[in-house]
Amino acid sequence: MKHIKSLLAPKLLFTAALLYTCFIAYGSLVNTGSLPKLDYAVSDKLIHALSYFLLFIVWFFYLIFKSNKIFYFKKTTFLCVIVFCYGIVIEVLQGTVTTVREADYYDVIANGVGILFGCFVVILSKNKILKLKNSI
Repeated sequence: MKHIKSLLAPKLLFTAALLYTCFIAYGSLVNTGSLPKLDYAVSDKLIHALSYFLLFIVWFFYLIFKSNKIFYFKKTTFLCVIVFCYGIVIEVLQGTVTTVREADYYDVIANGVGILFGCFVVILSKNKILKLKNSI
C-alpha cells in the first residue's frame, strides 16, 4: 500500500499543479466583466498574492514528492524564479493578447510577494514537510 501511495502522490500533485496553473492563466486572460460583482471589496493585489502563493506551494509539493533526492533549497530557489517568470509572462499576455485586460507592474510585485511568502513558509516548515514526505 505504501508503494501505491508513493506512486500516486506525485501524479495527483502534478495534476493539481497543472490544473491550478491553467486556472490562473484562464482567470488572468478572460473578460471578467460578465462575472457577478462581490458585495465587498477585495484588493486584486491580495488576490494576486494569494494566487501565486498557492501556485508556488502546489508546485513545490510536487517537486519535493516526485523525487527521492532532496535538494530543498535548490528546488525552492528554482521554483521561485520559474513561478515569478510565469507571472511576468501572464502580465505581458494581458497587455498584448487581450483587449479587455491590461498589464500592471503592481500585479507583478503582488505576485512576487505571494511567491516570497510561499518560499518563507516552505523554508520555515522544512522539517515538517520532509517528515511528511518520509511518512508516505
